[in-house]
Amino acid sequence: MMVKATLLGALFSLIVILTLSGLLLVNLCKADPFPFEIMDEVPPDDQTKPPTVHILSPDNDTSYAGNKVVLSIQVEVGYSATAVVPLPYLWEIYYEADWQRGSTSIYNFENPANGGKTLSKFNTTINLKGVPEGSHILSVYAVEKGRYEKLGPVVEYYPFKITGSSTTQFTVDATPPSILVLSVENGTLDASEVNVEFVVDEPVQQFSYVLDGLANETIEGNFTLNGLSSGTHNLTIYATDEAGNVGASETTDFAIALQPPTSPSSSPSVHPSLSPSTSASDQQPTSSTTQQSAALPAELVYSSIVAVAVVTAVAVSVVYLRRKP
Repeated sequence: MMVKATLLGALFSLIVILTLSGLLLVNLCKADPFPFEIMDEVPPDDQTKPPTVHILSPDNDTSYAGNKVVLSIQVEVGYSATAVVPLPYLWEIYYEADWQRGSTSIYNFENPANGGKTLSKFNTTINLKGVPEGSHILSVYAVEKGRYEKLGPVVEYYPFKITGSSTTQFTVDATPPSILVLSVENGTLDASEVNVEFVVDEPVQQFSYVLDGLANETIEGNFTLNGLSSGTHNLTIYATDEAGNVGASETTDFAIALQPPTSPSSSPSVHPSLSPSTSASDQQPTSSTTQQSAALPAELVYSSIVAVAVVTAVAVSVVYLRRKP
């Protein structure tokens, strides 16, 4: 009986010892072997770089049509020589635009949809809606979060946040250019070449024209239409501005009426009295002789008058002498 009682007592003592040992082991496992404390947030030190933000679109100093503006970004955590595990990660990304109030969130670590995963890189593309026409400024901000460590009996962790940003300026242009043709008017022209001059009301990246519904021809500015045939024609000029808007001039209708070519003139006739080898200088005496012949009748009349006068004078003298005693 005593042996049995001794064995039972030993068994009970063993059970008690094992129970106490298990409890002690559980408590040891639950205990934090590295006690630490989370301190208040501090500013980032000079060895911590902000996240980099690259705006891929809209491009800086670029024009866009109203329905073609997209925001495309790439973000990456900045390097820190003093931050500890967990390494810095992206906390929040948002943008601000001059045509809307406040900021618009792009990414937030605390959003349940992100599943609590930490990211060191992020990229996305967003369609920007309702952007009014005109010049605009858009800025994208990325907030990075991390912590510094201070060793001691109790490890102290100091959280920090640092922000990086990037800004772009762009223009929304939803109005096509206006084109005014100056040199060609509706009507009829008498030449096969027509100089075409026109003006536009804004900077343009490409000009073209369509004549009589044929293929679109690219030009650099004022131009000349060559080899136009007689008949009716129509002309339309197009201009594409820097945003991609295409404007068209009013179609000009005109006609070409070319004059028929004139027949070659006949060779000059030769005077019948002149041989082909006779020069003008050889004919001058003939011309002078003709003038003298024309003057002969006047001289004869004059001589006749003088003769009559002389005869009359002689007759009067004779009569006078006869009557004198």
